[in-house]
Amino acid sequence: SERLVPIESDVRARGGEAFVRVADMNDFASHPQILEEAAAALGGIDLVYVCHGTLPDQKECERDIALMRRELDTNFTSAASILSLAANY
Repeated sequence: SERLVPIESDVRARGGEAFVRVADMNDFASHPQILEEAAAALGGIDLVYVCHGTLPDQKECERDIALMRRELDTNFTSAASILSLAANY
């Protein structure tokens, strides 16, 4: 979470509001709560930046389908989930 402080400070220095929360983005059930907390803290949601992900070993993902699926959940499905819910705001 401490690595997020400079990013939050930068957003605020540019005149924006920021809601920063550390979360397991593969916990899809937590996404509605995260957005509710953000909307409450910010008085609504106008824009969402999704900044998370991993950089897996490509060859390993080609050999290990379970790993590939986990990486897809982390790097694509979780972002699609939170953004789909955020679009309702």
